[in-house]
Amino acid sequence: MSFIPKGNNIWRFVRPTFHHCAPPFRGLTTTSGVIKDHQKIVDILADFYEKHFEAPVHDPNVLAHAEAIEAYKNVFYIPNCPLEKITMEEVEFTWKRTRKKKSTDSEGTSAFVLKQLPDEYLNILTYDFNKIAQLGSVLKLSKHGKVICLSKDGMYPVVNKLRPISLLSNFGKWFERVIHNRILRWYKGMDICVDEQSGFFRPKEGCKHEFFL
Repeated sequence: MSFIPKGNNIWRFVRPTFHHCAPPFRGLTTTSGVIKDHQKIVDILADFYEKHFEAPVHDPNVLAHAEAIEAYKNVFYIPNCPLEKITMEEVEFTWKRTRKKKSTDSEGTSAFVLKQLPDEYLNILTYDFNKIAQLGSVLKLSKHGKVICLSKDGMYPVVNKLRPISLLSNFGKWFERVIHNRILRWYKGMDICVDEQSGFFRPKEGCKHEFFL
């Protein structure tokens, strides 16, 4: 597998000819016909996904379910722990590694806009992130997603032929990446990273992981 790090991954040859495509989505096909009214489409999708992603019903008579509920309660009642002070260097490092995506999030901002911020604003964001860290909490609004539905079946698909994606708050993701980098440093510093672990590690490649499997 030594040839893979030298740029011989198959993706290198496929990428120039690979183009992603999402058909335009202009309406929904239902049993009563095609619906093009935006509000009706939103109502139908809201009802569908609300039921689709509702909380699961647990059976108290099943031991595995009872153990899972008990474990969840134990974690839920653990008090929030304040984090160590976040430095401006951590915020700047994450900011520089953010890709300039132009899609707007649930708050109407985009990563492209955030990349245009003057360096002076990083000090303000560092202060804000530290306020969050002191509370041991997260930005609640950062968990509100802007849902975009992509069609898998032409311009007028049925509801179950849509692929929803959620665009989360860029500020929330920025804060979470700072914490994520800390976890990675701790993970590597404790020397508990195994060679077979490939997910969430940029230097490693999927082909190597498949070889181990």
